[in-house]
Order: sequence, then C-alpha cells, then structure tokens
Amino acid sequence: MEKSTQVGSFSYDHLLLVLNQIVEYPENKKWDIEIGGGLTVTRCGDVLSMDCTDVTIPNLHIPGKVWSVIDVVTPKQAARNDVEPSVSLEVLLPAKILSYSTISIVAAESVSHLRFTPEWRRGRTPSKLKEFLRGQQVPLHLRDFAPVVSLNGNEETKIIAVFAGKQNESRWFINEEFVTVSGGIDREAHIIQLQKHSLQV
Repeated sequence: MEKSTQVGSFSYDHLLLVLNQIVEYPENKKWDIEIGGGLTVTRCGDVLSMDCTDVTIPNLHIPGKVWSVIDVVTPKQAARNDVEPSVSLEVLLPAKILSYSTISIVAAESVSHLRFTPEWRRGRTPSKLKEFLRGQQVPLHLRDFAPVVSLNGNEETKIIAVFAGKQNESRWFINEEFVTVSGGIDREAHIIQLQKHSLQV
C-alpha cells in the first residue's frame, strides 16, 4: 500500500468516533478506521497515527459507516445464493421500481431532511430522521453518521431502513412503507444483502 506524506485533519465529530472505538474496545490495541477524505486513523499499541492514503475502501468513505450493500435479490435467488451476508433485509420493492432506482448506504446526515416511520408507528405522522435517531438513544455525536439504506429514484430519495439504537444494542429498522406482508409470500419482496465491515483489525 503506497501512502502519501500529505498532512490530514479531521473534525471534532471524527475525533469522537475514534474515541468511541477506544472506549468500546480497550483491549484491542491494533485497528484502523477510515474516516473519509482518504484519511485513516490507526492504533498500534498505545500510539495513534493518521495517514492520508490514495487507497480507498469501497463503500467505506463515510465517517463511521461500517456497512455496504452486497446485492438486491429475490427470496428465491437468496436461497440459491452462496453469499453469506451479515444481514438480510426483506423489504417490499417492486421490480419495476428497481429497474430505474439504485440502493445504497449513506450517512444519516445526507438524508436528514427525509422522514422515517418505523413499523410500529404505521398510520401515524412520519418523524424526521434525526428525531427517530434521538428516540432510539443514538449518541448525539454519532447521529449524523448512522447508516441508512436509501432508495434513489429518478426524482426522489426514500429511506428504506436505518441502523439505530444504543451502543451495542443497535439494529436495522425498516421504514413502514417497505415492510412486507407478514405470514405470507410477497411477490414484490426483495432481499437487500448487507455486509458489515469490522472496525477492528
């Protein structure tokens, strides 16, 4: 891996993410975190260093994001697939919509203007994404970086799911608009296969 000697800098939010890694995994003294902009914070023993590198990890350029989309398949395809994703989200996604849309994972900050309704609030007024994250007790300094599965169409973006919760108790919540029918086979269902990339090395 070739690294440049360019000096990098990062924000207070990035510093808090690094601090969170140190606090959550005190015994792990060898790891690195991609914090965006080609910057990597590395711990080796009791020493922290920051490098600016030309090498980037696909789908990991957003600070604090540790998830990426592997594939979007039908339930039958998923059953035949040899891929073992970290998480499989079954969602209501007609093939017609998928034909002109893309699915990606973004930081909550980039879609903070959008609204989100968990399944248990079906029929109620949607909440702002930041309000939902606050209600799930996501730490303030991590809310902007919460991973969000987004559906990007021709003219609009929608939130499919968001990863939220207390530290070590977080899970994926699906937007009620994309929740499949319980107890039956939904012909419009698709499986979004996600891979979790560990921050520990």
